[in-house]
Amino acid sequence: RDRVVAKVECAAAMRELGLHSFDLVITDLRLPDSDGLAILDHVRRSSPETVVLIMTAYASVDSAVESVVDSAVGGSPSR
Repeated sequence: RDRVVAKVECAAAMRELGLHSFDLVITDLRLPDSDGLAILDHVRRSSPETVVLIMTAYASVDSAVESVVDSAVGGSPSR
C-alpha cells in the first residue's frame, strides 16, 4: 500500500521515520528546526536502502558538495 506522509519539522519527520519504513524521503535543505542533512544522516543510519532527495531554493556550493559526499545524490552510501 502506497502512502504519502508530510511533515514540516525535522523532529516530526524523524519520529515518523522511526515508526515506518519509506522507499523515498523528499526534504528541503532548510527546515524550521534543523536541516535536510540531519534527515539524510538519520535515514542513512537507520534505513540505508531508502532514497533521499534534498531540494532547496537556497543552495550553496558547500551544501551541495556536502550532500553529494553524504550520498544524497547519485549512488549508494559510502559509509
